[in-house]
Amino acid sequence: MSFRRDENWILAIDRYPQVEQRLRELHPYELPAIYSLRPEQALPAFASWVQQP
Repeated sequence: MSFRRDENWILAIDRYPQVEQRLRELHPYELPAIYSLRPEQALPAFASWVQQP
């Protein structure tokens, strides 16, 4: 499932390792900027805002 808010994309993925591997395979940079934030580490107010329709 994914959420879209303005120009920012927030992607909720249960299979992060597989997605990271595929991004590494496809990205032209040797060291692409790939990072994740676990939901439990998000500020609660921000997490609520992201989940709004």
